[in-house]
Amino acid sequence: MSDLSRAQILAELRTDLRIPVFPQVLRQMEAEFARGHDADLNRVCDLVEQDVGLATQFLKVAYSSLYPQVDAAISVRQAVKRIGLVDARQLALASGLTAAFDRTPSARVFWRHCVATGLATRVLVDLGRPELRAFTDIAFTAGLLHDVGALVLATLHPNEVAEVLAPERDIDGEIHIVHRERSRWGIDHAAVGRVVARKWGFPEELSAAIAFHHEPWSAEPQHQSLVLLVHLADFISGAYGLQTDFQAELELPDPEVWDAIGVSFDDVDTILAKVRALEEKTVAWVD
Repeated sequence: MSDLSRAQILAELRTDLRIPVFPQVLRQMEAEFARGHDADLNRVCDLVEQDVGLATQFLKVAYSSLYPQVDAAISVRQAVKRIGLVDARQLALASGLTAAFDRTPSARVFWRHCVATGLATRVLVDLGRPELRAFTDIAFTAGLLHDVGALVLATLHPNEVAEVLAPERDIDGEIHIVHRERSRWGIDHAAVGRVVARKWGFPEELSAAIAFHHEPWSAEPQHQSLVLLVHLADFISGAYGLQTDFQAELELPDPEVWDAIGVSFDDVDTILAKVRALEEKTVAWVD
């Protein structure tokens, strides 16, 4: 058993050199996308062109079979316009953040789950109570980033994280990953994620979605609806084959969670079908 501790983890989080940097271009793009219908497509194009890796990914996706080939010209601006603002935001976040972390197979599994959770959060906003439409612009982002703490821990301490994830090494009979982490280290990936989110300057509603996605009723009242969306999306994406890890660790959400969102367990097949319809476009974003 490792001697990794809460104090050591928090000390590392305070050290800038140990934490991947949230790309500045993504900060600027998120600020533009946050303007909603007022977002400037030309401004987004300018930002994509500033980052060679991001521009390359946009070209790869835009000129793949996922989008109709209406011309043979190849430019970043045409790629962004072909993809559109909604997909551009999702692609920018997914490809930009995956580039900041380890690109090992295990990291790609994490990101596949994160993308699936982002898509499920977006679908739940569309299918749930009308008042949840207020989260249309932030839903995918919140779902995508919910496990950023787990990604940071896996980057800093891959061996220790592997030990905690291994089902045959349950600690004190605990099955849920959060309980194992707390038992082993005195801190869990959700709490680590909140520290990282604040370090990266994320808005508080995103920090709350990251911090409380396993314990939604502990979130501040003003952030609870978004947290509940991510909590349910995380369960659906993890428990129904949208990724392969952690399935034994997921507990069926309380009936109050389903009711708060305005969906039921009977809607899961519909939710999964909609998520899988969107998944094809996202495979290239994390591979």
